[in-house]
Amino acid sequence: MVHFYLKRWFTAVCLSATSVSSLHALETRVDDPAAQERFTSGFSSNPVDNTSSDFLLNGFNLSGIGWDPTDTRKGFVMISPIHFLAATHFAPNSSDSITFQNQSGNLVNIGVAGVQAMENNNNTASDLTLGTLDRALVAADQVNFFSVADLATEALYTGRALFVYGKTPKVGQATIGAFQDFAADPVTGSSGLNPSRTYQFTYSTAAGGNNDATFEVGDSGSPSFTIIGGQLALTGTHSALVSIGTTKINYDTFVPEYLDELNAAMAADGFQVTAPVPEPSAYALLLGFIVLGGAIFRRRA
Repeated sequence: MVHFYLKRWFTAVCLSATSVSSLHALETRVDDPAAQERFTSGFSSNPVDNTSSDFLLNGFNLSGIGWDPTDTRKGFVMISPIHFLAATHFAPNSSDSITFQNQSGNLVNIGVAGVQAMENNNNTASDLTLGTLDRALVAADQVNFFSVADLATEALYTGRALFVYGKTPKVGQATIGAFQDFAADPVTGSSGLNPSRTYQFTYSTAAGGNNDATFEVGDSGSPSFTIIGGQLALTGTHSALVSIGTTKINYDTFVPEYLDELNAAMAADGFQVTAPVPEPSAYALLLGFIVLGGAIFRRRA
């Protein structure tokens, strides 16, 4: 659990050089629909899958990433058959619903029963919110949910390749950088961001790879993944962007930091977060875990 002794560290000075924004679309250095767009056309009422072998997430099941049909900027990621994650500052209301495109290409729309911000250990709300659907997914829905990365230390995440998912929906790439406790008063928007444990990734407007990604307004709450054991493992949900000259520093709320809080909240519905099966070199560490359906289920306390 995070130890927060934070003050809001950003003040609105030198705004021509520096700005902080909460994220209300994903920008890539070079637009390449075949590589970056989840759908080739029809989003959001009749989306057509991008089946190009060039697509960055070709071969992965993305049905568990949904959107708000009344505000398609809002992206949500399922972490159990009934639970999803969102950014606290861009979370849905209990009267909203989430639309998923299932594995057969059909749309599945399910209502939101409620949302709950995950707390830091000083009892302050973070920018990570756990949402609950008004019914659990069933096999006929053909909608999946994602495991959450659970490496032993933050240092093991640093330098890992990251797949960054944003609105429209679009996918780009990045590399996980430094970790920090982050809180800020956005220059744009009506409220500040809640303090959260985050990791950052940087984007230079001067040079880089074609698929390099940076946040734009509208990306808040959408997920980032790394690959562990050949699976997409959730690492973060998008929270904020700091621009300093030609450098854009992107902040994801670090979901694994909140595993205990998530499990405690999900237990009432009979679910727990799952972790991905690790790379073969780490199989010896699996003793004492329950293996079920290709995922390792966390034991309840």
